[in-house]
Amino acid sequence: MPNNPSWAVRLFLDNKGAKILAFVVACVSWYAIQEIISFEKPLADIPIDVEVEEEGWAVLEKSPQTVSVIFRGPEETIWDMDRKNIRVRLKIKASEAQEVELVPIQLNTIATPRGVRAVMVDPGYVRLRLDQEGQTNVPVKATTINELPQGFEVEELICKPATVNLYGPRQRLDSTDILRTHAIDLESRFQTFTKRVTVAPPSESWGARVEPDVVEVTVKIVERSATREVKGVAVKAMLGGDIPESIQLFPAKVDLVLEGRSETLESFDPSTIQAYVDCSGLAAGATYDLPIKAQLGQGLHVQSMLPRTVEVRLQ
Repeated sequence: MPNNPSWAVRLFLDNKGAKILAFVVACVSWYAIQEIISFEKPLADIPIDVEVEEEGWAVLEKSPQTVSVIFRGPEETIWDMDRKNIRVRLKIKASEAQEVELVPIQLNTIATPRGVRAVMVDPGYVRLRLDQEGQTNVPVKATTINELPQGFEVEELICKPATVNLYGPRQRLDSTDILRTHAIDLESRFQTFTKRVTVAPPSESWGARVEPDVVEVTVKIVERSATREVKGVAVKAMLGGDIPESIQLFPAKVDLVLEGRSETLESFDPSTIQAYVDCSGLAAGATYDLPIKAQLGQGLHVQSMLPRTVEVRLQ
């Protein structure tokens, strides 16, 4: 091979027109082949995000909120596409949409994975109207999905912070009195837990900003309690020291309402209840009004008792 650098230049310049034509034909052929082997995939409900370039303005009305898009690309890429990661991103000027304005949706405003492109969008426009941006402080309420395991219930949902700042069109802020978090899954939860959750926007039809947009939610979980009524439980006297010749209790039986887990109550044997009054240290020949006490199985307690006291006569 000649050492003169001009040799490479002459090699390129020889038949330059033919070489350029061959390069163009190769590029066209490559793109044509890519189109032939590409696959198409339609996706519905692609959300539309609108950004107003000037500060102090917010989207008052937006319709529609989503569009349908047909994508084209390599098979291994296009079938793995996730709707959650695809959005239409529009930028507008406030001067262009203070009144109702139809804004066309260009295909290049749709974010797609590498090697995939949008080839059709329906509808091809979005109707917008703007308003001056305002700010208000709004309480946050946590939301949940699915059910706790049997025997448990949510006692309280605590959001920290309890309120957030909401920025949006002034005409919408007055009618927004609460914001909700994205749903917290309760399935297979047995104990109290804390989770960081994003705050959901108040509406998809108008634009809003939430600060902070993430709150800490504590879900307090307790065991669900049930009740069971047990009637006619005999009351006994607990004695200590000298035993009187005679002890009389009026009434001699008590009605109880027990509280605890439903499974425990169902298997509980009422005959094991020990209802009694403590008569130790009492003097003979007197009458007393004493409270009734009850011993139950583990996990149960007395919700109510009738009567709560008995008359004790010692002779």
